[in-house]
Amino acid sequence: MMRSSICVGGGADWSIRLLFILYFVGFCQSASSFLAWQKATGQQIERARIIGIQARYVYSQAIKSDGLTERDRKLLYLDGLQKCNSIDDELIASIDKNIVKRSYRKSDSDALEKTGLNPFFASFVTLPAVDMKKVVNLACAKHEQQLECGLQYEGEQKTNQRIAELMEDGGNRQMFEHECVDEDYATGVYPCLGRTDKWIGACEKEISEYSILREKVNNKINSVYNSAIQTVKSMNENREQVFTDTMKLINYAEGSKCLSFKKMRVCLLQQLVNVCGIETARALNTSLSVGYLTSERPPRLQMDFQNFSYPVHPFCEKL
Repeated sequence: MMRSSICVGGGADWSIRLLFILYFVGFCQSASSFLAWQKATGQQIERARIIGIQARYVYSQAIKSDGLTERDRKLLYLDGLQKCNSIDDELIASIDKNIVKRSYRKSDSDALEKTGLNPFFASFVTLPAVDMKKVVNLACAKHEQQLECGLQYEGEQKTNQRIAELMEDGGNRQMFEHECVDEDYATGVYPCLGRTDKWIGACEKEISEYSILREKVNNKINSVYNSAIQTVKSMNENREQVFTDTMKLINYAEGSKCLSFKKMRVCLLQQLVNVCGIETARALNTSLSVGYLTSERPPRLQMDFQNFSYPVHPFCEKL
């Protein structure tokens, strides 16, 4: 059995090496996590800290090897970070799969997916309150453990940066600012959102138009982008011009989608304010809008927009 705090003295069955690390970093903390959500148990927090410390030690020893390239060092660093990221992965993956698969009210979750909500969240808001609370607690506990592990592996400054990056996604922002902070938030705000028969009908036209356009635009963007990559690979000259022209085309296509999205969003939020209240409307707006472009783009395309500072279409600003 693990103790409630890893600051306890003798009797622990750790290796001498790990004890030395703990002593060296002056590690003496309570079982309270960095985030202080208190969703993870003291034992889980302790385990996460140990994983982070061990990963840091393994990394610090590995980079002492001769002949390592910068890429080698980066891969070793990411290997250590993955130890933190993978905490409780199997449990959460199983929950994600089961919630989407078991969708309690398929018609409601399907209607919400057409607005752009991801399948998990669209199904999650249709859960009975008791199941909704269980899922929130498990998800929050996973994040607590991951970040506690990361705190030991990367330090406080980098961990705060990771949190800031996570909150650039609407779903994560809801979790960090509301779901994990307020025990009754999810069960008080989301059930009305999940009862689409009460509010979504008035926006059927806007949702249908957006859903159809979104699929067409996304397919076009994927086709144009992948074609440009293959073309550029076979060229010796004018590569930059070809890619710039492609990104301009993608920018224009995204603009039409963003305009349709905003039109739909106005209708959805008006309906939610009237039927479910301001907080439910705000929650949907955050979930849909924060990180919209990033979530809509393939990861490689998003990286190109960031790395080469391609402009965002005016219709897509603040999304």
